[in-house]
Amino acid sequence: MPCPYTASAYGHVRWTVRRPVRHSGCVEAAVTEHAVRVRDAEDVTRAGLAVGRDGWARSVRHTARRER
Repeated sequence: MPCPYTASAYGHVRWTVRRPVRHSGCVEAAVTEHAVRVRDAEDVTRAGLAVGRDGWARSVRHTARRER
């Protein structure tokens, strides 16, 4: 299901850019009360992704284990 939010819909949040060292591409993330919002840092006009905070934390832990 497509994410209904666009970059302008959450313009009031503070976006932080993440540039991975070993991988190409950049994302921006913004933490809100109920979700972590992620979007393409190079094309902020494209729709982004919203993930619940608990789901985001599980994803980060899973990724960290895989990177070891």
